[in-house]
Amino acid sequence: NAVEYFVSYYDYYQPEAYVPSSDTFIEKDRSISEHIEQMRLSATKTVLTHRDSPVVATVKPIYGLGAPEDDLSLRLSLSAGEHIDQRQLIRHITDLQNTRNEFELTRDAFRMRGEMLDGFRAESDTEALRIELFHGDIEQLTLFHPLNGETLRKLQRYTVYRKTHYATTRERTVSAIDTIKEELKKRLEQLDAQNKLVGAQRRT
Repeated sequence: NAVEYFVSYYDYYQPEAYVPSSDTFIEKDRSISEHIEQMRLSATKTVLTHRDSPVVATVKPIYGLGAPEDDLSLRLSLSAGEHIDQRQLIRHITDLQNTRNEFELTRDAFRMRGEMLDGFRAESDTEALRIELFHGDIEQLTLFHPLNGETLRKLQRYTVYRKTHYATTRERTVSAIDTIKEELKKRLEQLDAQNKLVGAQRRT
């Protein structure tokens, strides 16, 4: 079995800071390694599909990763010959945190040309998936090289996983927004009571 890798994906991270002597706020800054992010996505996919695969990991990045149920509920299982509505397909691909780009195929975007959808695999920058539709049926599933278009292999079935670990279900998103609004309200009340107007202004 392949050994997977799950560690922090930051090449550089500067947390938000406040300097009281000058009343200065330093904004958060960061740089993310795309390659490590691919390995993280590969690790979570492998854990869900191959229970006996070892994963080299550090503890901190695991926190906040979300429940395995999120991956399972968001994944999109496709089979050649299956009937699927094109609009529903696009909506599901978008829910996995892919944007639509008709001009260029990039890791965070997919393109739709007629009845053919192309998109990178979440865990790879050398393989992309092509979904060919015909009158509402999946006619063919193909993995191809995104740079030269070379066909790598044809598939009978394929499962598409979320493009980022920040992708979650709509229910969790709505619940999180409500919680954030409530916490913000309480925090603004605290800052107003302490007469910390600058801090309150930054949060509105």
